[in-house]
Amino acid sequence: MCAIQISKAERTRLSIQKAGRQVLSERGLCVPINELAAAAGVSRANFYNYFASAEALFDSLIVDAALELNTLIDNSFEQISDPALRVANGIRHYCLRAAADPEWADFMLRFALTQSKLVAVMEKSLLRDVRLGVQSGIFRLPQSQEIMVVLMVGGAVLSAISAVRMGLLSAEQAGQQTAELVLRALGDELEHAQEISRATLTTLD
Repeated sequence: MCAIQISKAERTRLSIQKAGRQVLSERGLCVPINELAAAAGVSRANFYNYFASAEALFDSLIVDAALELNTLIDNSFEQISDPALRVANGIRHYCLRAAADPEWADFMLRFALTQSKLVAVMEKSLLRDVRLGVQSGIFRLPQSQEIMVVLMVGGAVLSAISAVRMGLLSAEQAGQQTAELVLRALGDELEHAQEISRATLTTLD
């Protein structure tokens, strides 16, 4: 299979994003353009060819931080109808990503639940599966609590990511335990939640 070729412009954009993610994770949002450009190995003028401001770079990072992974997870669900299994698999994949990409994990831990754009990305897939679970009778919760459910699950996932980054649990342990606890909180039966959280994990293409 041939490797996917990307243009020089796209490589530069990805390089700026990678450097920006690291710098912003370490320093927060008040970082001058000069420092972001230097970290990426580009000139200030070239930086502006890709992002109009540091805020624009940050916005792209916030959305991409979850959107790419969520898309891969969603694509792996094509043959899965059980909404509990979909929720559990999503949680477990986030934990595995945290172990595989520490910079991504640190970025998520610092900014995930403070930015509405990222919450909106996470909400799109999670809320769909939660609603399917309610409709099928697996989950038990009133519609008025949907937004808090999304934030609760997001908080649980971030706690699991933190446990992985601190070395308290392996990515597999954190993912399975968090998935089981979340499913139980949503109203799933204990035996089903335990079985689902330990089921064979979907692969991401």
